[in-house]
Amino acid sequence: LPNGCVTMAFVTGEGLALRCDQKPFDIGSGVYFSGQITGRVQILVRPFTKAIMVQLSPWVASIFVNESRSDELTDNLAELGLVNKKLARLFKGIDLSDESLLVQKVCSMLEGSDIGSDHNLIRSVFYELNTAPADRLLTISGIASKTGYSKRYIEKKFKDHVGLSPKEAYSIIKLRNLIGDLGSPTSSLSLTDLA
Repeated sequence: LPNGCVTMAFVTGEGLALRCDQKPFDIGSGVYFSGQITGRVQILVRPFTKAIMVQLSPWVASIFVNESRSDELTDNLAELGLVNKKLARLFKGIDLSDESLLVQKVCSMLEGSDIGSDHNLIRSVFYELNTAPADRLLTISGIASKTGYSKRYIEKKFKDHVGLSPKEAYSIIKLRNLIGDLGSPTSSLSLTDLA
């Protein structure tokens, strides 16, 4: 199921065979970046392979990926060097199987990144999408009035940087929240309430 995240994949060993919406990928050792995945994914891990998937908040793509590439990465993945050469150089020569080193590297990379106004807008929109009460209709016009940007500007920047429209992202968020509520032993909501 879609999860609303972007993913960095660190692969060592023989690699993976991946199928994303019937599109096959053969992934060898290396570092990869995947945009929003909106459909089913099948992964075959080959023998002697270690794959570490780091799921990042969706607005992180606006920091690392040129906006002209974000839409290309929806339901797709690419070697990190094709997406961001500078970022790929940061991971060159480090042990891609060392989880703690990778987490430390990703965190330091995020802390040292140059965050622009587009990133702040995308992050604000995701905040609104994630915090909207389930019983209230959320509109892009409402988000536009809160952020001070036009509806069209928000939709364009969101599509450019995330690869999805705000409406598509909101649908994914609602689905993930529903699945979380269904699996939560502390949820007192009935199936009718959740629907």
